[in-house]
Amino acid sequence: MPSGDKKWLNTLILFGNLEDQDLGWFERVGTVAQVKAGTRVISAGQEGRALIIILDGKIEVTTSQERSLATLLPGEILGEISLVEQRATIANCTALTDCWLLSVPFVDIKQRLADEAAFAARFYHAIATILGARLRNMVQTPITEGTDIFQDGTEFEGELDFAMMDKTGVAGARFDRLRKKYVPE
Repeated sequence: MPSGDKKWLNTLILFGNLEDQDLGWFERVGTVAQVKAGTRVISAGQEGRALIIILDGKIEVTTSQERSLATLLPGEILGEISLVEQRATIANCTALTDCWLLSVPFVDIKQRLADEAAFAARFYHAIATILGARLRNMVQTPITEGTDIFQDGTEFEGELDFAMMDKTGVAGARFDRLRKKYVPE
């Protein structure tokens, strides 16, 4: 699991909301590939084809004008907006480092969502939680000196709610198991 960066907490969302059988299904229908630093993984304006899970490495998300929006870390996903909206991609995603990626085709995900209501509920809850966490991180105001954090309800960046805290152990173990299976030491 990534360390030294508060953002690693976001990597737990997908793995905490899905079940082992769901992640096993991702492995069966998905493909794992290594991409070199500098590789454009997703281009803005193109048709999205797969949900991508970062197993290792860092991906930079930029606008079509190359303005940096975010850096995604192992355990985070790409392509979720195009999957949900069924529209063209809205950002560029470029490998900042050599990366190992698990790509799960949209066509397979859509079929499973249609066939299995329980999976659909878990999956859409995970996606909603991921998008909510990203939005919250974008709009959070920094804590300033003199703020009484116990009185005004201020949240720290990367803070987990109690429900997610309960899932962190199993989520971390699931991700580590997947990562160790495909990423050479």
